[in-house]
Parts: sequence; structure tokens; C-alpha cells
Amino acid sequence: MRRFAALLSIAGAAGALVSAPASARPVSYRSPPAERDIAATMSDPQVQESVADAVGGISEAMLDISLAPFARALEAAGDHEAADEVGRHSTLRDVAGPDGERVPREMARRVPEMMGAMGGMTTALERMLPELARAGEQMRGAAERAGRSARHARERTRDWSRDWDY
Repeated sequence: MRRFAALLSIAGAAGALVSAPASARPVSYRSPPAERDIAATMSDPQVQESVADAVGGISEAMLDISLAPFARALEAAGDHEAADEVGRHSTLRDVAGPDGERVPREMARRVPEMMGAMGGMTTALERMLPELARAGEQMRGAAERAGRSARHARERTRDWSRDWDY
């Protein structure tokens, strides 16, 4: 079971990495309507089903990834035992064993729930953005005040040190 959970985590992380560049642009709290529709899109059952199908297909393909480069890296790092365990000709499917066959179905099964949760978080974060922007402005002001205070202290120290003979 631990191995299955680890495989599910690896597959999920890889899927997130694949999709990260597409979602990397910042959104202001004055988002245009298209970006405000993210929550609705994430909660749309048809979109969720399409994404679930894609995730299932991607994770199925990931099971056939060769682990040889990983084994060579382990070998180069001096971890011969781990390199032997991974194997030079194995795939993620080989390492996963019988539980690995469940990964694509399990990931696809979980996608709608995860997307619904992300849609809800998107709505909550959108509501928080004005407050977060206000807090950011307060932090900026505090940092500017701290900078002025440090410059003033440095100038006082410089003036004070001139009065002393060394």
C-alpha cells in the first residue's frame, strides 16, 4: 500500500509539473472575467471528466517510463544498492508491481474531487485578494520605515565615532 501511495504521489507531482507552466502567470485581484471563471470551469463536470481522462492517459504512459537514467544517476552518486534495486532495464510499472496498474484509474477517479476543491479554493482566494493586497501594502510601508530607521542609525553611529580618538 505504501508503494501504491508513493506511486500515486509521484504521478501526481509529475502531472503538476507538466501543467505548471500553463498556470504560472500571476492573477491580480482585478482579474478579467475569463480568469474569474476558473472556479466555475474547475467545478464543471464535463471539464472534470475530460481532465480525468487526460490524467488517466498520462499516468498510464508514465508507468512505461524507463528508470535507467535514474539508476545511472544513483550509481554515479555511489548508491549502488539503490541502483541495483531500481534496475537498469525497469520501468515505473515494473517497480510498482501489481499496485501500479491501479494508479491511472485511481488518479482519474480522484480528479473531479480535486478539481472541485481547487475551484472552491480559487473562489476563496479571489475573495481574499483585496485583503492580501492591503496586507502587502502594510508590509511595504513597514519595510520602508525599517530602511529609513537603519539609515538614520548608521548616520548617528558614523557621527558618534568621529568624536572618539582611536
